[in-house]
Amino acid sequence: MAGRRGTLGVALPDETTVPPGPRRDFLVALHRLYVEAGPPGLRAIAKGIRDDSSLGSTLNPSALGRILNGAVFPKGYALRTLSTWLAGEAQNHGTAAGEAEILRRTVEESWQQARPSPKKGTSGLGGAVPEHPGTASASPEKTRSDVPWSDARDERLVLGGMLLNKDVIADVVEHLRARDFSHSAHASIYETILDVYANGDPADAASISARLDKSVQVQADQSVQDYLDGLVAEARIANEIAELCAMRLVDRAFLRDLVLLGRRVDREHVSEVEADVDARATAMSTEMSLRRLLKQREEPDQGEFGWEGALDEIEAVNSRGIPTGGISTGFPRLDYVIGSLRPGQLVVVAGDHSMGKSTLALDFVRSCSIAQGLASVFFSCEMTDSEIRMRLLSAEGRVPLFRLRSGGLREEEWTRLARHFKLAAALLYIEDSPRLSMQDIRERSESLSARNDLRLAVVDCVQLVVAPDIDHDGPRSLARSLKQLARDLKIPVVVVSRLIAGTAARSERPPSLSDLEPSLLDEADVIILLHREDAHDKASPRAGEADLQVAKQRSGPTGVVTVAFQAHYSRFMPLEPTDPPTA
Repeated sequence: MAGRRGTLGVALPDETTVPPGPRRDFLVALHRLYVEAGPPGLRAIAKGIRDDSSLGSTLNPSALGRILNGAVFPKGYALRTLSTWLAGEAQNHGTAAGEAEILRRTVEESWQQARPSPKKGTSGLGGAVPEHPGTASASPEKTRSDVPWSDARDERLVLGGMLLNKDVIADVVEHLRARDFSHSAHASIYETILDVYANGDPADAASISARLDKSVQVQADQSVQDYLDGLVAEARIANEIAELCAMRLVDRAFLRDLVLLGRRVDREHVSEVEADVDARATAMSTEMSLRRLLKQREEPDQGEFGWEGALDEIEAVNSRGIPTGGISTGFPRLDYVIGSLRPGQLVVVAGDHSMGKSTLALDFVRSCSIAQGLASVFFSCEMTDSEIRMRLLSAEGRVPLFRLRSGGLREEEWTRLARHFKLAAALLYIEDSPRLSMQDIRERSESLSARNDLRLAVVDCVQLVVAPDIDHDGPRSLARSLKQLARDLKIPVVVVSRLIAGTAARSERPPSLSDLEPSLLDEADVIILLHREDAHDKASPRAGEADLQVAKQRSGPTGVVTVAFQAHYSRFMPLEPTDPPTA
């Protein structure tokens, strides 16, 4: 090494100045990666590492130069970041197949041997960070012990057992997902086995080898077919333990996710401490990340094998006429058309000013939390908490709203109110804020989902919510965020929306989809347009009636449902069902 320079212009340390052992092996391997990487200059390398969001390192040109010249032996995350990034660059710039990965492992093993042991009482989080599934590594060789990583032997036994016996596939798939494997090659083999099995074909080593993507790499000195044959041979020796190994993989993968989450939080929040940010917001962000991880682990992906739930729902609907998992709106005819308020849906209730949009949204909440006993949250940008509770009492107790506000209640009205103090026990949460943001809605909804099994969220009204972005894409981003919230929490999200055109501009005609914000029109699963003729014509023969026009529905028919409007009780009521709604 003496007297030479790498192709990028960094002087290599003299072999005579570096004693034999892991430290020198580490420097030699690191320089091989450095020479292979391709992009010229320390500054370019430092910038590449800094810009790679998956690495989170702040290596600068000065630090890189000192490391590559042998003046500094890096510690912890800096070493792992540098070697992984350089290996990826070497691979991207045409290094011989597998060579970049071999170099990366050489660096890693040298580092593992040379690094000092953690001091007693420390967490060890400053040590080398394990590779996350999906990075450059594809070679299923031994893993490290600095985190609860998946055991490569367990992974081989699971895959071998699946190749050996198709009954093992049915047992394992109930517990294990592809992302639970720590080696990307093993994850690819697992997914291919499931695909072949789902098609009814024999999932043996020969058929899996033929179906595997050519980019999947196993051990450098073995073909894919030989490697799969080895998995089968190993599984024969350790018979009947594949399912046990699968359960161990699931547990270790969960622990791995927790460790990686902890390290990410540690890395991100150090800068926040220095910046003196709001500690409560930081804690809330961490709690949300943990809840998402827990929810993800509680509900494994079933893929091709998740048909049982769909068949159960079809049977329930046909036998009882009630969609399982949905929330009744409180209007049977509307439930008939839209199949109730479904988990993961974004439902828009739109109409002109003073049509009763907020009242209809509160009717949905009453049906959910009072009639069905399920948790719901009502986000209001217009009404105060007190006003909302007055409306709920009026609707439930059949006491005129104006009398609740102005006084003069009759004795029978007091009696009806007393009977409806059960409202206090309802799982109905009200959030009133004139400056409600999308972040507020998500944080509160996720918290209620984790603690109270939230089943419905209502936002009134969407135009007053502070959008995630302040540029021209704000409304679209907001609509997309609301839709994503419904999907993430697996609940219906109902949003109340104003129309673009005013009543006068539309000549008092019923609203149409063209009167709605384009972003909501694109993202919504169901759109209900509310219209009352008597709001414009007091002499209308349809006084006291309202039309709920289902103008859009992704998975069902459109139609008009007519309901009664009882303004004095601040509620809508279903009319007697007759024929199916008109198309």
